[in-house]
Amino acid sequence: MTYLHTKNDNKKSILIYFSTLIPLIIYGIYKNGYLLYLNHYISFLNIFKIVYLVLISLLISILIEYLFTKNISFNYSHLDLVIIALFCPYNISILLYSIIILIYRIIDEVFLNKYNINKIALMHLLLALIMFLLGKYSYLNIAEANNIYLLNLGDIILGRGVGGIGTSSIILGILSYGILSYCAQFKKSIPLICYLSYVISISLILIIKHSFRFNYLFMAMPILGFIFVSSNTIATPYKRKEMLIYGVVVGLLTGILTIFMPNEAVFIATIIANIIFLLIEYLAKKKRNLKEIRGI
Repeated sequence: MTYLHTKNDNKKSILIYFSTLIPLIIYGIYKNGYLLYLNHYISFLNIFKIVYLVLISLLISILIEYLFTKNISFNYSHLDLVIIALFCPYNISILLYSIIILIYRIIDEVFLNKYNINKIALMHLLLALIMFLLGKYSYLNIAEANNIYLLNLGDIILGRGVGGIGTSSIILGILSYGILSYCAQFKKSIPLICYLSYVISISLILIIKHSFRFNYLFMAMPILGFIFVSSNTIATPYKRKEMLIYGVVVGLLTGILTIFMPNEAVFIATIIANIIFLLIEYLAKKKRNLKEIRGI
């Protein structure tokens, strides 16, 4: 199977991706906005924090593209930033986010766009690290921090659990996966391989530790991370066998890392797998070039 397509295919794929993000944004407004407003935790304007992050992402991305290219296109850079916004912790500062995204987009245009690195995972980890250094690192919204919810497994699957500001609903994630499966450039096998490998990995670890809980199998961040981050069209292998290996590596590493850092595991695992395959590709290319030079 090939994943090389025309510009029209790109535009269609990006439109489909954006359409799957809209329900996540709406649910993010409800869970991390409206419900908090009803309980008098936030003001009315703060209901739409996720919308502000998305709009800031798009505006900065479009502005930087125009400044560097004198052109505005419909490309994956804009989509990546929207996905980054949805995975942000609830308590991220809008000002801090804007500054970091601005710096990132400039670096992206100057340097990063030359490489097939997973920019969503890289940027998310950078944001998480900065928040940690500032002592602001937490995925809990105000109500969750005050422990007012008593959630069961059903609540977590429906999206009431802890996650990014727009990525806590597993049901919507699965719906998004179903829609994206009709997208020509979506590598639909990767999320499935990642999740199956993750289930095996985390289950074995928890059984060995005598602490198995089904909640670990239905965590929003890994599941939605596999769908929207680990399967990134540009930063993943194209051949079927390589996609299988890549998915297994991401899933196994995510399971291992979830024990220590559940919200960041999928992003770290994705970056590690991404770098491994980039190195393999670089060494293979170098080997081919040597053969050409020697006339082999």
